[in-house]
Amino acid sequence: MHFCSSIFAILTGIASLGTGYAALNPDQLNFERSDKQLPHEWTISEGAEVVDTSIALTQVSGRSYRTGGLWTSSTNSFKSWDLSAEMIFPIVESSESSAGMWYTRNKGVSGPIVGSQDGWDGLLITYTVDSSGKVTVRGHLNDGSLQLSLYTDPDMQAFAKCVIDKPVSASPSALYDAHLHYEHNVLKLDVNGQQCFEAPGIALPTDFWFGLTSASASQNDVVKIDSLHLSDAYAVKLPQSAVEQPQAVAPSGGAVMSSQLNKELNMHYEFLKGELSRLESRMDNVMSRLNELSVRLKSVYEFASRLDESTLTKSSKGYDALYDTLVQNQQHIRLLEEYLQNAVNKYENSQSSLNTLTKAETQHLKELAMKSHSSSRFTNFLLFLMGVTGGIIALYLIRKDRRGEKYL
Repeated sequence: MHFCSSIFAILTGIASLGTGYAALNPDQLNFERSDKQLPHEWTISEGAEVVDTSIALTQVSGRSYRTGGLWTSSTNSFKSWDLSAEMIFPIVESSESSAGMWYTRNKGVSGPIVGSQDGWDGLLITYTVDSSGKVTVRGHLNDGSLQLSLYTDPDMQAFAKCVIDKPVSASPSALYDAHLHYEHNVLKLDVNGQQCFEAPGIALPTDFWFGLTSASASQNDVVKIDSLHLSDAYAVKLPQSAVEQPQAVAPSGGAVMSSQLNKELNMHYEFLKGELSRLESRMDNVMSRLNELSVRLKSVYEFASRLDESTLTKSSKGYDALYDTLVQNQQHIRLLEEYLQNAVNKYENSQSSLNTLTKAETQHLKELAMKSHSSSRFTNFLLFLMGVTGGIIALYLIRKDRRGEKYL
């Protein structure tokens, strides 16, 4: 009886699994080239427009600087997700075209970062295509405290970067198929079938907004979206024949019923076997990443072990000695300044001394006093500069740790 009940439970689970997948629609938020209408799950921000079978992220007409983009109508509920976009970039001589793929706490508004605002909270992937057709891809994380527009070199704040050559048939525009996959705190990006980067240790929450934006300065640098697809990374489709309701079978004997049942069970068995293979592949990938992490931790431990306490103590003593020397020099200079100033005052106030002391000697003493005063101020400035530098370094490390604790 226990064996029979177990078989019944397994068959019931398989049936419920098929029913659940049949009700699930993983192909959500689609924009297909055959449909000119944008799905209700996406909204066009001011500046973007539907052109033929594509969506121009900025208005095609117009010569002045303009921005635009697409944003989801609601926040994300997927813990793991796939975002695919086919983007058409124009190849313009002596010019660049760019677009941004966003996952942020708030919907972006018009701004200096690929058409959207700076100081965002979340993830940004930028795509920049130069006049040769090569695309440079950069990944940026921000907790709202970073102003990327202040950096002349965007590589300084990028956690990942890659350069993809233009497609062979790219002229006068290039189609780039970007596939962004997020699962188990690992962010992976493929462009035109080539892996751009794979970044572990990135914790992205749910309830953020997806978006694509761009900025244009002329009619020749407008970026278009040819297709767009966002789905749950865990959503898996059953074979169509497996989710269809079984057709009624005429009661022609137990052999026919048994054959039909075997066929259905074999179909589910093949599907579950494929799922098991996929899970095994994921486990192998996880083990590989754990091994890489172990190697990195070992190298960090070896480096830390070389920094013994005596080395750190010597560095601290050297810094303290330099500080004490500056303080002593400051005290000596002040004493000399007071001595010279007293001497000048003494000789200026004494009538008899003025008869014997020439004006040139008096002026010489005044100059010495002024020089000593300048040296004292310079020493004070050095001490102040050391304090400010230490404060800036501490503040930078604190801000960096806060951004790291939030997303890394």
